[in-house]
Amino acid sequence: RRQRIEQYDTKNEELIRRGAAGGIAKERWQDLSRKLLNLNLRSNALQSVRSFINWLYMQDIMTPGFECALAFLLEIKHITNVDIYLYVRVLDDSIDTLLTRSRLQSELASLDTHMKRVQELQASLARTRKRGHARCEVEPDGASVRFSEVAYTRGADLKVRIDSLALPAGRVYAVTGANGCGKSTVFGILASCGRSRVVLPVGVELDPGSRIVLPSDDIVEITQQLYCPLHMQPISWLLQVPDASALPKDVVEASVKKLHELFLELQFSSSSRSSSSSSNSSENQSSASSESTGTVDLFAERDDWYGELSGGQRVKAEMIAKVFMRSSCPQMLLLDEAFAPLDPKSKELLQNKLKAFCAGSLILVIYHSEASSGCVAGGRFFDDNLHFENGTARLVGTC
Repeated sequence: RRQRIEQYDTKNEELIRRGAAGGIAKERWQDLSRKLLNLNLRSNALQSVRSFINWLYMQDIMTPGFECALAFLLEIKHITNVDIYLYVRVLDDSIDTLLTRSRLQSELASLDTHMKRVQELQASLARTRKRGHARCEVEPDGASVRFSEVAYTRGADLKVRIDSLALPAGRVYAVTGANGCGKSTVFGILASCGRSRVVLPVGVELDPGSRIVLPSDDIVEITQQLYCPLHMQPISWLLQVPDASALPKDVVEASVKKLHELFLELQFSSSSRSSSSSSNSSENQSSASSESTGTVDLFAERDDWYGELSGGQRVKAEMIAKVFMRSSCPQMLLLDEAFAPLDPKSKELLQNKLKAFCAGSLILVIYHSEASSGCVAGGRFFDDNLHFENGTARLVGTC
């Protein structure tokens, strides 16, 4: 289990960073470390008992056995008294050598593996720290996001410069443009300005003279690919806490009621069910939650909950967890092609909910359906079109 979680979180490091899930991942790793430490202490205690038994075996069985064998060889005159010392030393030295060599080889192999893992982690940490953060200004009284002399590059091919641009809050912007024109990169730059302090995307270089002014650092990004920790209860992930069982009972009950309302409103369901719960209390809570939320079993631990859901249901779950379960909408919401996996009905439900719940927020949506023409239909959801082309970005309006 530890190895699987380690491989999964390492593989999804970028999603954890962009989704601001580092806090939950850290808490779960700390909990897993405590459990592993407890298991190691028990293992060491068992190893001490085993070593004591081995010592008793050597003292009470092996050594008397050697002595009896030597006595028998003396009796049949196969060896003489002079040879006894030599035979005893050879046998003792051979046993000690074999046991010691085997034990040391095992310890050295384990130490070498741990050293390689630590070196890999150190190298990864150094690369992450080197990426840094964007330097942004926050004006609480401001009513828009302003870009001034913003220039950034990513690799050898992408170079973008935005001389002057203002995006008033309370509007929904479609972000259009060809692949590789800098849309996701600017999302990564804006996300690094948020209070979660995520680092810049890999390979991004932001000009030191760039100036980005925000009305708030309350920024949430919903990425194209989504991350949910392994071996987690859906209720914990939807409430964005490491363990929902640690919350007061009244808080959990109120949250389950609100989730039920959101599930019905957004037509969210999950047909998968966990085979067992971790405890009797979890089973009781799971049964109650299943009755109140249709087919969604909130309290049963899932090996890979998002892996059980369709793409559209994952998007709904992510929106519920990161946006709708909050007391208010984030001041800035970044949606990286979040609507792509949704069917038309689900897309309409989600867009209507966002329009109502996030009326005062600034919403940026990477939108590819009509990106070839740069034309985005306005009216229902989108208020304007931020189009990337020829190394810059500008508002071109809807059509």
